[in-house]
Amino acid sequence: MSGMGGAGGGGAGSVGTGAPGQGSNQGSGSRSSGNNGGPNAGGSTSSSSSLDRAASQIEYMPNVLGCACHSVRPAGPPPPPNNAAVKPAGPKWKPGVVPGHVTWVPGIIPSSPVQVDGGNAPGGQQGDKDAGKTPWVPGKIPTGPGNHGPQNSKGPAYNPDADTHAEMGKIAAEANQALKDLYAKYPKFDADGKRVVPDPDDKERIARYENLTNSLKSPDKANQLAAAIAANKNDPLYNYLGGLRFASFLNQSKSNTDKSGAPDVGMTDIERIALYGYTTGDYTAINGALRKEKGNPSDPGLAAYAKYATDAMEKLPDYQAPAGKENKLYRAIFTEPYPGWGAATFVQGQKYSDYAFASTATEGVPGTWQLTIDGTKNAKDVGPYSAWPGEKEVLTMPGTEYFIQNVDRNKVTLVPL
Repeated sequence: MSGMGGAGGGGAGSVGTGAPGQGSNQGSGSRSSGNNGGPNAGGSTSSSSSLDRAASQIEYMPNVLGCACHSVRPAGPPPPPNNAAVKPAGPKWKPGVVPGHVTWVPGIIPSSPVQVDGGNAPGGQQGDKDAGKTPWVPGKIPTGPGNHGPQNSKGPAYNPDADTHAEMGKIAAEANQALKDLYAKYPKFDADGKRVVPDPDDKERIARYENLTNSLKSPDKANQLAAAIAANKNDPLYNYLGGLRFASFLNQSKSNTDKSGAPDVGMTDIERIALYGYTTGDYTAINGALRKEKGNPSDPGLAAYAKYATDAMEKLPDYQAPAGKENKLYRAIFTEPYPGWGAATFVQGQKYSDYAFASTATEGVPGTWQLTIDGTKNAKDVGPYSAWPGEKEVLTMPGTEYFIQNVDRNKVTLVPL
């Protein structure tokens, strides 16, 4: 994942090359001369009579503000809807709604999620052959008259939410800055030209941020992220994570499951984010809050984190051991919360439960207390959805209750109930 350009081929800045906010085709290259970007500034030298004629030819699109095409906004008031002599060919134009073909006003974000393909007039309007060459970059306001006109006419739909645009731009800038900081921290390369990053958590961050900056160059992926942000930006988990972690967790989770071919089990975006995020260093805060507050964290962000991760796990099937192996899991406890905790907790014939999530292994692991779990109820293989997809991570759900079947010094056998 080398080329870390910002969204839209430089739109969000790039690591070591472009500056934030510099789009590839913005500013001066308007097709019209003398166009100052005003709402009536056309991309041609048509006379008022030709504009009047255009008013009766164009299929006006109600509730559409601009397709970034050549300007053909009618010079006069709209024709009466029932005037057969000048009746538009398409949906009737509504007073107060700007037709689809209008030059963008610099600094104004489009107000409709609809973007017209190639022009409304019969046969297209002013240069369909160039359509799609300059896709819209989320978070970027059109900066020049017409935003280079027909080149953008078949780009992805504009998101009408100005706050989401601003948040996407902020996320792109933060990702680039985080990469710059991490690259400065690890400047050495090995003989194969790969950056030497001994800290596995930082290695995961670099891969995640590089993947995000690359995804922001793709209009489809960028729009998917923008939609997820718009839908969840008021959720406590979004507030807890912040935009960069939210977007990078979601983007990386989807990349991992696409590569692994994991089945679609119906997880929502925010459930994916929570499950992925748990497998990063965030598990410490989540489990600490669950255990300290007996399964009900008072912090809204951590409560949402635990809930969404649990909801995600409920959609996964219980883990099943490979053919020929026992359906058993293993867990080691290395440090007791206080002296004598294990002896007081693991009493043969009693029940045991943990308010938190618990990682298990498919092979025995030595520790202060060695737990063998005879059965896999409420245990889920979260590997494809985790920050470490190459590892076989089987996670048990919080609140799972066990029967303590046997205790032999520090070796305990548990049966899930």
